Amino acid sequence: MRHVPCPTSLLQLQSDVHEAMSTLLSATPAAQDDYAAIKVMSTMVPVPVALSPTAVVSVRGSVLCGVLPSPMSFSMGMDNLFSAKAPCTVGYNEWVYTIETQVAFAAAVSLAFNTTARVALACQAEMVAPVGCVASLISIAAFLTKYFSEATLAAFETRATAVQYDINAHGVVITQYIKELASGNVSFFHQSVFTPTDPAMHFAGWIFAYDWATGAREVVSFEGDTGTFAMLSTSVAVTTFSASPYELPTNVAVYFRVLCQYISSVLLFVAVMAVIYSVANGFKIEGSNLWKVNRVGGMVWIGRPLLLLRSTTALCILSTAELQLSNEGDLTMFIASDARERVIVATISKVLAAGELCWLVYIAVDYCMVVTQELTASYSSKTAILVWILAAALSLASPVTHNATINRQCVVTVVDYALVCHSGVVTIGSKTRFLQLVALALGISGAIYFHDRLRYTPELPAERPSYLLSCGAKYLFQKTAWVHGGVYYIDCASAALAGLLVFRHRRITYVFDIKTWRTLALSQETIEAKTQFHPTYRCLAAAIPCVQ
Repeated sequence: MRHVPCPTSLLQLQSDVHEAMSTLLSATPAAQDDYAAIKVMSTMVPVPVALSPTAVVSVRGSVLCGVLPSPMSFSMGMDNLFSAKAPCTVGYNEWVYTIETQVAFAAAVSLAFNTTARVALACQAEMVAPVGCVASLISIAAFLTKYFSEATLAAFETRATAVQYDINAHGVVITQYIKELASGNVSFFHQSVFTPTDPAMHFAGWIFAYDWATGAREVVSFEGDTGTFAMLSTSVAVTTFSASPYELPTNVAVYFRVLCQYISSVLLFVAVMAVIYSVANGFKIEGSNLWKVNRVGGMVWIGRPLLLLRSTTALCILSTAELQLSNEGDLTMFIASDARERVIVATISKVLAAGELCWLVYIAVDYCMVVTQELTASYSSKTAILVWILAAALSLASPVTHNATINRQCVVTVVDYALVCHSGVVTIGSKTRFLQLVALALGISGAIYFHDRLRYTPELPAERPSYLLSCGAKYLFQKTAWVHGGVYYIDCASAALAGLLVFRHRRITYVFDIKTWRTLALSQETIEAKTQFHPTYRCLAAAIPCVQ
């Protein structure tokens, strides 16, 4: 026995007809209604004209089984064809349990023209319900001629002729062991699927061909001592099962989403805390420092590793085309998210998503502060804004698109036990776009830094260094009006961003540094005495001197 592969011409024809039908139904709602109204027989019982119930009976259909205990009449169909799973202890008829796509394919390649005569001819092979067969095929042919052009249907029929030739070249036959009623002789009957002497079976032959192309039937060549036959099998129900949830790589995405939610929650907490300090101190603060909640507060309260994770997540989102499973009438399909959104909404979404790329800029800027120092405040803001604009422009001008490739390849890993198939690839992410965005963020950061390095001369700091401040607070905060006597006085809202939590009790100011987990106590009288001659002494008296 040898397995006979399905001809490429048949596979391509079945794929093209299926694609044309799917395209029609997805684009035309009216076609969906007419398609749902098609009369499709639940079963068809085709029998070759040579197997007349008045002349012969079936004693077995499968060559793998012995003779039936009692013959079966062909008035109820042929005996079941061979199958690896069909039992030999009982016999049952070869009935075709039809589906819409199967019958539509057969009709598209054989019934589109001269419909009345061809339908009548095709239903001559139907043994159980010939009248219902005519009504069913007429409705299917009417649907095809209504929605497909004559040129399209003619092209299908032309290709079908070539496919018939390829199938006959493989010698595919339908087989039965038959017993003549008159003589009692038992013989082996075999007939080509598309034999010219039995045109009534051609429509059923296309249904068999569809099943072969979709894997519901197979063709096996049986090589004996006196001859070889490529026999068509009976149909096998398609096994449908869901993928194991343990094999779906969703855990990482869930963890990353939870961590991103945690990061957003911490940033919200820091921002709310800064607002509370601002209100509690009568807004004696440096307002421009509140814009540094991400660059300063994020680095202090969250840390670079988690922010790098968030930036990586943002890069992945920006490098991914979103597909959504959608119901369009009776169809289920994947659609691009932008196809369901208004242009304005889609544009705003892309612009906001592009802003997440700034996290990578903030991390790069923070790492490079040991070199950039006083130039950090000059170039970092311009870098973030420019990267945001360019990333948004790139996403709008050249959005990431999905790609799907279907190419089923199967390998037998263990004979009669395991078969590993690779059906295709659906690509929604772009590695190229990911690297482009990384290069954009880092490249712009470096370019603007060198520009400012050559153009501007950084001013030396007027204040003494303090271990209470992180690098971000030291180089990004606005300190011009907050330095007195060589000491930088940081307002309470800015201090919260820098990880310094302030609490006053009985003229003692307590400062808890979350970076070092140390608590400092400062006398309020000392602070007021040091700042009483400053023009803005009220603001400085409400601030924290960075003396360590």
